[in-house]
Amino acid sequence: MRRRLAALLALAAPAAFAAALPRDLGPVSGYPGALALSRDGRVAAHVDASGTVKLWDATTIQLLADAPRTTAAASVALNADGSLVVTGHADGRVLLWARGAATPLREFRGHAGRILALAVSPDGGRLASGSADGTTQVFELGTGRRLQVLDSVYNGHPMEGVAAPVDVAFAAAGRLLVTQDWQRRQYDVGRVVTLWDAAQGLELAQVGAAPPEGDEALQAGAALGGGGWLLASTGVKQLTVQRLDSCAPARPLGALGAGRPGAPEGPDSGTFAETLAADPLGRWVATASAGALRFFPVDGGRPTPALQLPGRVRALTPLPDGSRLLAVVDTRPASQGPAMTLLGADAPAPAPARLFRVDVPATALQPAPLRVAADAQPCPPADAVVRSQRVTLPDAPATLAVTARLSPAVPAPPGAPPLPLGPLQQLRFDARGQLLALYVDRGGTRAAVAAWTLATGQPQPGRALASQGDLAPPLWLGMDWAVSDGQGGWLRALTGQRLMAPAAETRPPLMAADAQAGRLYRVTGATGATVEQVAADGRRLPSLETGRPVQALAARNGRLLVMDDQGTQRLFSGAPLAAQTVGARPSPGGDATWVSRLMLSADGRHAQATVDPASFETPGVDTAWALRGGPVGTGLALAELPAAANRVVAADTRAHRLAVWDFERNEAVVRLPRQRSRDASGGPVLLQAALSDDGRRVASASPDGLVRVWDVDARQLMGEARVGAAVTALAFDAAGRQLAVGRAGGQAWVLALP
Repeated sequence: MRRRLAALLALAAPAAFAAALPRDLGPVSGYPGALALSRDGRVAAHVDASGTVKLWDATTIQLLADAPRTTAAASVALNADGSLVVTGHADGRVLLWARGAATPLREFRGHAGRILALAVSPDGGRLASGSADGTTQVFELGTGRRLQVLDSVYNGHPMEGVAAPVDVAFAAAGRLLVTQDWQRRQYDVGRVVTLWDAAQGLELAQVGAAPPEGDEALQAGAALGGGGWLLASTGVKQLTVQRLDSCAPARPLGALGAGRPGAPEGPDSGTFAETLAADPLGRWVATASAGALRFFPVDGGRPTPALQLPGRVRALTPLPDGSRLLAVVDTRPASQGPAMTLLGADAPAPAPARLFRVDVPATALQPAPLRVAADAQPCPPADAVVRSQRVTLPDAPATLAVTARLSPAVPAPPGAPPLPLGPLQQLRFDARGQLLALYVDRGGTRAAVAAWTLATGQPQPGRALASQGDLAPPLWLGMDWAVSDGQGGWLRALTGQRLMAPAAETRPPLMAADAQAGRLYRVTGATGATVEQVAADGRRLPSLETGRPVQALAARNGRLLVMDDQGTQRLFSGAPLAAQTVGARPSPGGDATWVSRLMLSADGRHAQATVDPASFETPGVDTAWALRGGPVGTGLALAELPAAANRVVAADTRAHRLAVWDFERNEAVVRLPRQRSRDASGGPVLLQAALSDDGRRVASASPDGLVRVWDVDARQLMGEARVGAAVTALAFDAAGRQLAVGRAGGQAWVLALP
């Protein structure tokens, strides 16, 4: 894989280094894709600090006079013989140039952020571009037609920071695309490598890549060699290599830190490398860390002693025969290192750089080149991967009909100022043919409940509500919400009927509601070991004694799951409710935690919880498990669990897409195609989602107002609608034939489904 030029750092006075031919490049762009080498090894290119592309002869290291006349470039790529130049720009443009041309041959459109990395396929037919908008996009080089849009890990996920591809490359004779994400998290950074099926856009695998030690500049953590059939990675514990012409797993080559001055020894030590390169013939892998360059034989032999370059290495690019490589070295003092680079926001500062041409040590050239069969194929994707990701998305999706556009009519309380309603947070269909909407208060607005008769579209009398605090979320009872009265008691939202008086305790309430059975539960008592229960019509039911303080509870279909402060689970069912112990919640590890949200599956055999760390310093983690078994996948649940299906709709590992998990099968039955998950300002937000009661239909909505409805089992798009505003709530009716959509501004639309 062609190595990319990342942010430049650290100067040391050049020391004697017999195996290198230095050349000053002057100030060089600090973006990852600012260095390129043609596949034949004859032409190299870099972007200088002004955004001008420079071409030079890779053999003589002499500048060439026929560079394209472009400005404000951030990244560059060359085709196989260097006759064509591709430039990426801060405004998302990607341009194709002939050598020496004053105007581009073609522009590739689709990105909304700075272009960080570029690659041309081995056959010259496709172009891949990675951008700070969090996507890698693939184009036909000859026509400019966009073929695919592939998302970065966590791109658009507000709890996990942002990520963007800092390196892209075609592998396995163009059959695979390898993307490398740089992720900015709350306290640190991360790198991850993804392998994609280049023809179908299927995500095949992820490979961990440890970030550089103490270095927050953007850099890749993997490299391709062996004619594009060998993947080298920093790994999570140590340097690894993996052949792409088989299904064999990656194997370790050794600890990256060994041999560095003061570095600890051992198989799990020194797992960081700033950048790396792999021999095009597949004999060695080179790593650079703190200016120390080492070569690891792919056959498992001993690595070479460290060769010290005079500064931090920010890019390594091997020549086609693998006997030499080019190293770009920062020439600033070590004390002038950059702060964390904000993807797409803060530009890394350009810095003077020096280019070295390094002779690979003879011992690293002794192993035989990698032998790959002429008809080699990459490992085929598993059936589950193909099943979950192969979704029918027609070129012209059907438009869902809007059957109602409903505006709330809720008078302000007597004597109260006529404040506007707060955001529409929840929508529900009831059994009487009504649509109900719940509005929550957000500074300067008021809480309320509204209702409409769907047959006529006429509003029913709504009610203003007391402020609904975050610690007292409204709970759906099947025909109405149970809401806080603002003083610790609970009422029916539409009728105002009192359900529970204020509790004697001052602790935040632990609550649950069973919409199917029409029951409301609240933890009370001096020790927090008593569960009150009341019917939706206000009848008090016998309280339950749990024996230990309750940490969380959930109810569904006549069952109540109670988890105590030690994680022990008890499931109450029957009439009257009787308890049985069903085991303990699997611990996600790490700091002490508690459960802030607990949900019970339709059959009462699985649970899903949001587990928050006690330190408040890291995001909560969603975890799911079988009550009498082990953990289940899923990720962050975006909607309540359906009433009649053991499924959950969740934010996938790539936040631009949704996944529907089946609890019984413990797998994602479908991963939906991408849908934008950034708002108009570019900030990350989660997609809105809803799952029908039978688990067969899922609705998704993005901040741009695009609503889609999918058939989960058929894996196809049923239709879509644009509602003209950000979506704040989604809800299916009981039959799954109507979808209610809450719009920013408070209006509710109803869509008819086929």
